[in-house]
This record gives sequence, structure tokens and C-alpha cells, in this order.
Amino acid sequence: MIDPPTAGDRVAGQYSVQFLLRESPHERLYRAVTDWDESVLLTVFDPPHADSPTGARVRQAFMRHARLMAQMQHPAAPRVMDLQDTPERQVVVVSDRLHRTLRSLMQPRPLQPGTVRELAVTLFQALAAAHTQALLHARLSPDSVWFDTQGQVLLGDFALAARALQELQQEAGPDPRYAAPELLAGAAFSPQSDVYALAATLHEAL
Repeated sequence: MIDPPTAGDRVAGQYSVQFLLRESPHERLYRAVTDWDESVLLTVFDPPHADSPTGARVRQAFMRHARLMAQMQHPAAPRVMDLQDTPERQVVVVSDRLHRTLRSLMQPRPLQPGTVRELAVTLFQALAAAHTQALLHARLSPDSVWFDTQGQVLLGDFALAARALQELQQEAGPDPRYAAPELLAGAAFSPQSDVYALAATLHEAL
């Protein structure tokens, strides 16, 4: 397994890493800047057993989910700019619209019901657009609901690696605060578990 990128490293020959935003097993989310000075977000996946047939299957699953995300059609969907696939590492590049998260917006007090109602409509529509492409989010929480500098909401940080690692049954356990009962009982992610997680997220926002 190759070393994870750190600040100042170049990824895929054209993206300079600025800092790490989130880390989970085999997957990291970075803010980076392109060679043409555009801010982007990089999801970097280092598949386990990359040089084995099993690792190749996991890598293919990751890229399949990434391509599905690139096909999403909704204003609150991530805009995929680039996909990089090598035997050692996969990189998904999306436009950087992350200004703040729903969790930060909820502090120090809950949101007003009218605000949450508007968020619910947009986020459920975006989630439906993902499910139409057979794409699951699998990491919905107040940390994956993003807002840009104009205050527009975005369904971000899809758990592409967790879905791919299901091929090895090595995905990290779900966050119990947002996990449907069947997930906690060992079932796989599903559209229903996404709906449960989004409802739990909006309930917390209230």
C-alpha cells in the first residue's frame, strides 16, 4: 500500500493537496488546488490487496459507484470533474462547493422548522436522483450535508469506499446515530437505509 498524500503532494499529476478534511479506512477526503488554480475536493481510495484479483474487484466496484455519481442530475448533486484509476489508487475529483456543513449550521442552536422543511425537499430530491442511478449515499449525516458560499445546499461526501469494501465485507461500521436498525443488525446499505439516515439527520437539525 502506498503512503497517503500529505499537504503539498501532487495527486494524479495536476492536483496539489492542501489539507485533509476526513479520513476513513482506505479513503481520504482532501481539499486541493489544480494547476490552473481552481479549488477542488479529492476523494482518494487506496484499495486493500490492490495487486490481487480481489483488490481489482474492489477497485472496479469503487469506480463503478464513482461513475454513477458522475451521472447524477440534480443541482444539489456533486459535480464530478475527473476520475483517475490506477492499480494502486483511485481518485474522484469534484468541484469544491464546501463552505460549511449542516452540523456547523446547527450550532449553537437547532434550525427553524421552515428552514429544515426547505432542506428536506431539496435533499430528498437529490437522494432520489442518486437512487435513480442505482447509487447509494451510505454516509448521510449532518457532516455530509454541505452549503456553498451562496448558501445553496449540496448532498456531499458519498461513501464510495464503504460500498466498494462491501465486496470484502471490510467496510467500517455505520454511525449508530444515523444507521437504520437493519444496518446495525448486519444488513447491507440500501435505499431505505439512506432514507432513514437523512430523516435522522433532519430530525437532529430540528
